[in-house]
Amino acid sequence: IPGVVVDAAVSRQWDAGVALVQQLKAEHTLGAIVVIDLGTNGPVSWQQFTNMMEALAGVSRVVFVTVHLPPSYSWSASVNEVLQEGVVRYPQGRLADFNKLAEAHPSWFGADGVHMPIGGPGAQAMASLIKSQI
Repeated sequence: IPGVVVDAAVSRQWDAGVALVQQLKAEHTLGAIVVIDLGTNGPVSWQQFTNMMEALAGVSRVVFVTVHLPPSYSWSASVNEVLQEGVVRYPQGRLADFNKLAEAHPSWFGADGVHMPIGGPGAQAMASLIKSQI
C-alpha cells in the first residue's frame, strides 16, 4: 500500500497500542487514516475500544482488522464482537473482516494456525482487504 507507515511489534497488547497512538498524536506523526490490527494476543474490552477511539479523535478513518485464531484462543470471538459492534458507533470506523476471509483459507497459516508467512498469500489477501477499507 503506497505511503503506508507500519509500526508493528511482536505480542503488542491493546493498551500498548493505545499508548502508541497517543504518542504518535503528541508527536504530530499520526496519519489521517489509521489501521488497527490488535487483539490476537489477548482480549479487548469495550472500555479499551473506547480508549482507542478517544485517542484517535480527529482521525478521518480508522480501519480495525478482525482477528483470526484457532478455537483454543478463547478471546478471539469476543475481540471480533467488540470490533464489529464498535465500528458502527463511530462514523470514521471501518471493519476489515479478515477472520471471515481467512476461515476459507486455512493453508495461509503455519502449523500454529495463527502466523502467516511474510509476503505469503494470506498476507497479500490481508493487505488487499485493508486497502479496500481505506
